[in-house]
Amino acid sequence: MKIKDKKSLDYRKEDRSLEKFHDDMKWNSEREKIWSEIVRDEMIFKTGKKITVDNYGCGQDGEVIFDADKVTLDPDKKFIIDGHEKLIEIKAYNRPIDPEDVITIKVSALKKCIEKEAFILIPALQRWVLIPPACCEYMLEKGDPQIYPRFSPKDLAIQFKTMEISIIRNNGGLRMYEWKNPESLKMIRNSWDRLFLKEM
Repeated sequence: MKIKDKKSLDYRKEDRSLEKFHDDMKWNSEREKIWSEIVRDEMIFKTGKKITVDNYGCGQDGEVIFDADKVTLDPDKKFIIDGHEKLIEIKAYNRPIDPEDVITIKVSALKKCIEKEAFILIPALQRWVLIPPACCEYMLEKGDPQIYPRFSPKDLAIQFKTMEISIIRNNGGLRMYEWKNPESLKMIRNSWDRLFLKEM
């Protein structure tokens, strides 16, 4: 399938109504904003550096983009750390899944992060994961692309389980951190209904 076809509204909304797709867009944008602020504050707490976050990819305002030509697969955020820019793609699962147990990422996201030299951020309840571009290449090379219907019914994704994640982590491929800033866990608790599905 051509990239432009994947950017079409019909493809992006999958089997959802336009109203449901819009609601999901708004919710996802809000989640990504909250997580980016929590991680920013966590990084400031750990390093003492000056860190700010700006939007980078499209759709960060939660509005539906009807024109496929305006849709990009660019990373979500731009972290500016002591004046140095780092592009970050946020992969925030809608359930409190532990990234020590399973990590699932779309093939298209891995490819875009390799192209843009961007990091993938996976925030979770107890810890957060940072995947550098070189690790994205490794995951793309070693992974088995499949369709995971509950994750993304149309897009190929790669999934790693506990043992594989441990091997990648021990070899320095990905970085996994527990929350150290007391305010991080407080913010997660206070934002629970905005970060995870309500039935959780």
